[in-house]
Amino acid sequence: MSDRLFPCGHLTYRAKGQVGLNQVDIDSGLWPFLRAWLRKFVSDGASSADKQFERFIFLWVSVNAWASMAVPDQSRNHEDAYLVHSMAADPTLNSTFIELLENPNFHAEVRAFAALGPVFQTLWLRNHNISPWDKGQIDARQDYVDRVFKKDPFHNKANGKQSDVLPAFAPACASTHRLAGEQIPVDWPHLLSMVYQVRCNLFHGGKTYRGSTDHLFVDHAFKLLWRVWRQVLPPQERDQVGLIAWGRLFIRSGIRCRDSHESLDLSAESDHNRAFVRRVLDAVGWGHRLCGSTFLTPTELIEEREWHEAWESLRIGSEAGPTGFEEIELETMDTHISGVVRWLNGLGYRTAGTSCEGHGARECFIELAHRSDEIKVAELISSHSNGIYFKGRALFKTGRSGSKYNPTPQDLLNLGERLYQLFSSPLGR
Repeated sequence: MSDRLFPCGHLTYRAKGQVGLNQVDIDSGLWPFLRAWLRKFVSDGASSADKQFERFIFLWVSVNAWASMAVPDQSRNHEDAYLVHSMAADPTLNSTFIELLENPNFHAEVRAFAALGPVFQTLWLRNHNISPWDKGQIDARQDYVDRVFKKDPFHNKANGKQSDVLPAFAPACASTHRLAGEQIPVDWPHLLSMVYQVRCNLFHGGKTYRGSTDHLFVDHAFKLLWRVWRQVLPPQERDQVGLIAWGRLFIRSGIRCRDSHESLDLSAESDHNRAFVRRVLDAVGWGHRLCGSTFLTPTELIEEREWHEAWESLRIGSEAGPTGFEEIELETMDTHISGVVRWLNGLGYRTAGTSCEGHGARECFIELAHRSDEIKVAELISSHSNGIYFKGRALFKTGRSGSKYNPTPQDLLNLGERLYQLFSSPLGR
């Protein structure tokens, strides 16, 4: 066997001569079709361990449907290998991947996945009586890879023709890199081929649906593919899955900022609040882009859920602190109600330092410093929300029977954004 049998061009040769994937028309029936699939893996709880296999399947179905319409040669859009090679060679997806590597969280994720390569065909392993790798065993991953390669993991070698020698692993050039003493390159074509092999192992059988190692491969594959592919979604579909522009994200969290096209100016924010924002940005991997009071916005849109999980993990949890528009300390604020409280103060309705979004079990409330403001605040909230009422101190919605329940986190975020729009209008202050 030649040690150059599968050069890296083997990952893209089916897309030779193509300039890239086509943009799928925004009016295409594809996007309404995909909307239901997207919701299956971006809803709450989708990241739990028992959902890992399902969410990866839903994602792959979505990506496959999109790619079948985006490839230049529609006569071949039924060929999985052609779809994967076309995606691997696409300049936009490659550029997105490179830009994402700037994020240390993503960079660590893809390096961890690359270190698991190559991904072997689980049916080939089974057919050759080779036990799957278990991360809990003493055998390190690369020791396991060495042992499997001694078994010659290739298909169709009986006739002796090199052209018929097919690897039972991905990426197909892994043996070339291995013989050269190289690691599998951390780039889009190599890692996409590994993702596709995870897909094949899952779709064609071989996964136990029990082992922690199976979950490890599927989880890495999902995170990498979703992070890159979601950037191609049209604007309305990004909204559907909670991808949000950085300016809107900051506003809905009650952060004072001014949009300057490719950056956000936080100079009007207090030093204390900027320091907290920096900690949240560090947690999602983009803290290095906050230079002084200027945040150089990444081209990547972030999942709002990811931002709030980071905020929640870092806030001090007192749900109280200094009051007044200038004095409010964001790190004391509940994750989803901070924008409502901040912009109420900006509109001249001083809060009393205590608020709570309810967390699904307790009452959602905002304390006002002056009871005389209650009627005006109640009118303001009811006219700028989707059915939220304010009475006494409680924020609530009502059911058909008249029963009261807390607004959802999304209700509160939307209300915060609408109060900001009022605050920032010429008549708002």
